[in-house]
This record gives sequence, structure tokens and C-alpha cells, in this order.
Amino acid sequence: MGQFNLESFRKPVSLGVLFMLGAWTIYLVVENVFFYLDADLAATVSEPSESVQSPASTVAGTGPSQATRQLFGRVDDNQPEQVVSAPTTRLNLELQGVFLSDVPSTSSAIVAERGKDGKLYLVGDKLPGNSVLHSVESDHILLRRGARLEKLLFITKSLNIKASSTASTRAKDRGRKTASNTRQPAQAPQAGSSSAGSTILSQVRDRLQRNPQAVLKEYGLSAVAPGSSQGYKVDTAHPALNNTGLQPGDRVVSVNGAPLGVAMNDARLIDQARAAGRVRVEVERGGRRFFLTIPIP
Repeated sequence: MGQFNLESFRKPVSLGVLFMLGAWTIYLVVENVFFYLDADLAATVSEPSESVQSPASTVAGTGPSQATRQLFGRVDDNQPEQVVSAPTTRLNLELQGVFLSDVPSTSSAIVAERGKDGKLYLVGDKLPGNSVLHSVESDHILLRRGARLEKLLFITKSLNIKASSTASTRAKDRGRKTASNTRQPAQAPQAGSSSAGSTILSQVRDRLQRNPQAVLKEYGLSAVAPGSSQGYKVDTAHPALNNTGLQPGDRVVSVNGAPLGVAMNDARLIDQARAAGRVRVEVERGGRRFFLTIPIP
């Protein structure tokens, strides 16, 4: 009878012990897992505080940190250069065009010796006259000769636009009559050159509105696609385009940011160019685009 009772209790006791051992094992596993998770989380949270406090300890002895200086914006390592005042160069050179880049060190310019074809020079290239192209601006370039900086400007009358042959002949005849009848001061023609150039530009504008094809042909230009703003192609080296840097085969894309191609609409740009005193011409040559800054007389 006693043996029967012992056997009847042995099985439940064994199951209870096994259950307790299993529960204890699960508890130990879960506790270890959360211990490691808590350790990783604590390390992650403490890292930013250390990185924030580290500059503060450095600030105490050396002034504002980089992070403090960037509180109101990133510190720009490439500060813009100061405007340089330089004398005009006496070298026998002509500035025919400039190509301005967003990165000043990659800008370039078209420079020619007097009476020779222009060549493209990058910043840092050696120019005729033992000089180096130092920098490029919209209306001039700076040359370095030893420790001295010199300025090369555009020629003031580089855009030599002339009226029709009939108008030119009449102007010459009037000039001869005036010279024979009246003794004029030596500087009188120069004083009226600006108004004369303005009159010629007005004549070109009026003719361009009346007969655009004839005017374009007269100046060696043709529309790339008539009736569309795809620019003009330079067909021949017309004297009116001398010293502008344009060459046969070039495509004139825009003037002062305005697309070209519709001659009657482009006539309005003449007044804008005359008021500004110079134009910024976008040119495509050999698949590459660049800009020429051309003064207006």
C-alpha cells in the first residue's frame, strides 16, 4: 500500500521539477539577452553626448569651434577674391573674348597680338609678352608680369558695324564738304563718334525689321533654322565682325541671355545693347559653348 502511494506521487514531482528547471533556464536566457541589449543601447546613447561635449572642452582654450562657427551657415573655405586695382597693360595685345566659368580657375579668354589671330588661353597659361593670364572678368582680364598685375581691356570700338554702302558714301561726301569749307578742331570727329555709332545702329535696326534676310546676308550671317530661335551661323568673315572673336562656322546662340534666330524680333536687342554699352554673346564652336563680351561703340 505504501509502495503504491510513493509511485503515484513520483511522476507529478518529477514533472514539477522539470517544469521549474525549464522556467529557470528561460529566465536566465531572457535576462542575459536584455543585459546585452541594455549595454548596447547605453553605448549608443552616450556617444552623441561625448561628441557634443568634446568640442566644448576644446573651445575653452582655443576660441569658437568649427561647429560653433557653422551655427549660422557653413564656413566657406573658398572665399571670393578681393577686387584688384591694376594699371592698364602696355603690351601689344587685344582682348577679343572671355569665357567665364563658375570656377574662376577654369575661366579662359581669347587674346591676340595686334594684327594676328586670337587664341584661347586658360587661367595660368603664358601669354605673349612674357605674361601669364592671372584671372578673367566680364569686361577685362588681369595679366601677371613678375610680381606686377596689369589689366587688359576690350577695345572700345571692337564692334565695327557700318551702314549700307550708300549711306557710307553720303557720309564721306558730307565729310569732305565740311572739311573743305570749315576748319574743324582736331578732336571734333571723336566727340561725335558716339552719336554717329548710335545713328548707325538705329539704321541697322530699322533695316533688320524691314528686310532681315538682306541684312543678315550683308553681314555674313544666316539663320540656322528660319523662324526659330536656334541662332545665326557665321558664314563669312565680314569686316563688321572684325575684332569680335567670331569666326566662320560659329553659331551665335544668344545675346545677353536672349535666344536669337527670329531676326525681326531680335531687332529690339539693338536698343538694349546700345544702352548697356556692351553685349554678352553666347557662341557655339566645335560643339563647345562659350561667351564673348563685345563692347558697343
